[in-house]
Amino acid sequence: MFFFLFLAWNVVFKIPMNKKPTGFSSIVAFWQASGSYNENDNSAKTDFSSSSNIYKSAWLDDWDVRSFSAVRLSAYKNNIEVAYIVFDSMGKTKNEWLDCADIIDSSYTDVASATRNYCEMTGSTSTLSRHFFVNNEYDGCPNDKGWFVLKDYNAQQGCAEWDVVTAQPYFLYSADSTKVTWSTAWDMVFKGVQGVVPPQGGLRQLWQGTDTLNNNNPSAQTLTRSPSLVYKSINVEKWQSVPGFFIESVKYAMFNNGKEVGFSIYDGRDTDKNGWFVDARILYSRWTDIKGYTKVGSSIDGDNIRRFALWKEHGGCPNDKAWMAILDSSDNGFHCTWDRLSTSHSISRPYFLYSNKRTWALCESGGAWNSAEFPTAETLAIFIKGWRMVMKVAHGQSVSPASGVYNLWTGTYTVNEFDSNALTISAGTKTYKSSVVDSWNNNHHISAVRIGFYKNGAEQAYVVFDAHGSDKNNWFDCNRILYTSFSDLNRNTGTSHCSVVGDSGHSRRFFLEKSYGGCGGDNGWFTVVEGTACAWEQKTSRPYFAYTSSGSSQVNDIMDNCNPNPCQNGGTCYDEGMDFTCTCSGSWIGERCADLNGGWSNWGSWAGCSATCGPGTWSRTRTCTNPSPVGAGSSCSGGSSQSTGCNLGVCIPDIDGGWGNWGSWSSCPVTCGTGQRTRTRNCDNPAQSGKGQDCQGPYSDALTCTLSPCAVDGAWGDWTAWTTCTKTCGTGKQVRSRACNNPAAAYGGVPCTGDTSQTLDCNTQGCPGCGTGMYLCTDGTCAIGGRCDGVTMCPDGSDEAGCSQAVLSLSLGYTNNNLQRPDPEEAGGTSMIGE
Repeated sequence: MFFFLFLAWNVVFKIPMNKKPTGFSSIVAFWQASGSYNENDNSAKTDFSSSSNIYKSAWLDDWDVRSFSAVRLSAYKNNIEVAYIVFDSMGKTKNEWLDCADIIDSSYTDVASATRNYCEMTGSTSTLSRHFFVNNEYDGCPNDKGWFVLKDYNAQQGCAEWDVVTAQPYFLYSADSTKVTWSTAWDMVFKGVQGVVPPQGGLRQLWQGTDTLNNNNPSAQTLTRSPSLVYKSINVEKWQSVPGFFIESVKYAMFNNGKEVGFSIYDGRDTDKNGWFVDARILYSRWTDIKGYTKVGSSIDGDNIRRFALWKEHGGCPNDKAWMAILDSSDNGFHCTWDRLSTSHSISRPYFLYSNKRTWALCESGGAWNSAEFPTAETLAIFIKGWRMVMKVAHGQSVSPASGVYNLWTGTYTVNEFDSNALTISAGTKTYKSSVVDSWNNNHHISAVRIGFYKNGAEQAYVVFDAHGSDKNNWFDCNRILYTSFSDLNRNTGTSHCSVVGDSGHSRRFFLEKSYGGCGGDNGWFTVVEGTACAWEQKTSRPYFAYTSSGSSQVNDIMDNCNPNPCQNGGTCYDEGMDFTCTCSGSWIGERCADLNGGWSNWGSWAGCSATCGPGTWSRTRTCTNPSPVGAGSSCSGGSSQSTGCNLGVCIPDIDGGWGNWGSWSSCPVTCGTGQRTRTRNCDNPAQSGKGQDCQGPYSDALTCTLSPCAVDGAWGDWTAWTTCTKTCGTGKQVRSRACNNPAAAYGGVPCTGDTSQTLDCNTQGCPGCGTGMYLCTDGTCAIGGRCDGVTMCPDGSDEAGCSQAVLSLSLGYTNNNLQRPDPEEAGGTSMIGE
């Protein structure tokens, strides 16, 4: 029940489930149009049961003048309000008030603050027709979340998990105090909790073993860590052996705080409890790229280190890429950083890793666990979704007490309801009809019906119909088709017959026919054959069932099992009524001669030795291409490679050289003065080998040593220049000298030998103007004595001027380093002054 109230809560609009207003294309069009509906029917606005009438008040046409202050959007069930949201409508038009920015009250604690991708009257796209839609997020149909939605009757699309398309309006609401995941079609069969070790030692051992765990404890089936209980249902061990139940899909998911953070959904048909977890069976996933890659280690066993693994690539720890994996408590592999979180981050095994992107994630970043993109989850769970058999008829088997398949379904019969042999899909087994069929609407809440055709235990074709609001016959209506194995069939496909009744004149029941064209041109998808009008209805004993196995509609006459020839590659077809057999030509095998066993090619040449020195191997390979296996053909048996030993001599290892210890210092090489002591070392610790590097640095070292100074013998320096002649006439003297300083004698060395000075006569000619023993002074006078004799006799001192100390020191007048004039008397001479 879905309706609106205004303060003080007057009902102005109400739509019961599965009821449509006459003359309108949708509920939202009905709301937007002017005019009232059942305005004078008081029960229409006071009765909130599903059987009540539609109601629309004339007040809606006066919206702009009545100034409504608030609108209450409510959901009722069994005449009780079960959810509501109140909006501030001041200043808003009739079509604008549904705005989550204006929420003022609600039965939901999170609707005003949480993120929303829709909060509007017209809601999602026109083909989805999700109206009056208050939704949290789209995350793939099984994970869509929200609070409130009206699924309008004009919808053309929807999610099979939660808003299937019907010809009637219906309403979904969160029955919790917060948003919910709309889909509720999955049954949990297994759950692991991070850090909780099952008694079997590991989650893989629990799953693959026969034990159940907490099977009868509903509290173990929470999606949160609490109450820390691992769970395994008995249905894991029964899997496809539960009589009358057929698993269609398997969901593998991880959760944090009860919120799903990653999942992949697999085709679970015709598998055992382990066989569904393979790449080829992935139907869809949280990760947009998961179906586009060839994966490694993706299985329950994984790579024997990471279990329940969805692994993209093993590229060495820094380049490993993955979507999901478990590090189980029973394993001890520690190859990479994320394998040892129990020691590096105190995260106990088992723990669960997932990509929190929309694609694969790198498991490692910067040499450490990439916790930002490949974090842990609190719980993992495995769910199943399937179908429960309500009727089955095998080819050629009795349908007694009914007169035929159609009569069995429409009549009030229950046949072999508790016979497990009848609850299988094997050929030749008993007919089955459940009591559910004849009590269709008695609280069974049937949401969908699947009609399927099986052969050799495997489903060959199917159509799934929406059964909401249906009875046991009218669900078979092409306007109710949800999905099908036929690529050209949907609810918009034109058909001539699509019902349980079918073509009653020709007794073609459960008949889905595209068109009639005469027996040879009849074209359709399937039927239960109970008539005999055409040759294709006369193939074999009754009951039998004609269907197209091509994936699309076919001319019914093509249901001649050998026309066209289904046997491939030259096989010969033999029609056996409802079936056919193929006799294959050559090496082809299989039901349709479409399979070929592989054969080995010739061995290739031996490759070079794998080692450049020491022991290695020669190898050669062959391929399974002569022929390559085709279809279900087996691969070649035996190995694809051979090897034999080779040895190219002793390997010289590549070793970098290392210096040994320094040797002792040498003795000082001199007995006096300064010398150098030396020491050396060898590149032998270890010695360089092969392509290793030589030692780096000096081979030798030196140290200065200093002893007592050595004795130095004296040696003469150069002679000085001769001095000026002491006289200009009358024989003077020249003197030169040298010093013992080249070098000077030191430290006990031998002094120089020889004279320190030399003299030489000069200017021996007589002096003019003065007598013997007289000196001609500069002033022209004559004075007693001579030049540079240490006694100044000339009045102008010219006789002694410019004389060197060396000459003077040898003169008689030079005493005590002072020049003194000799007493004339003592000199024995007289002073004469010329006039």
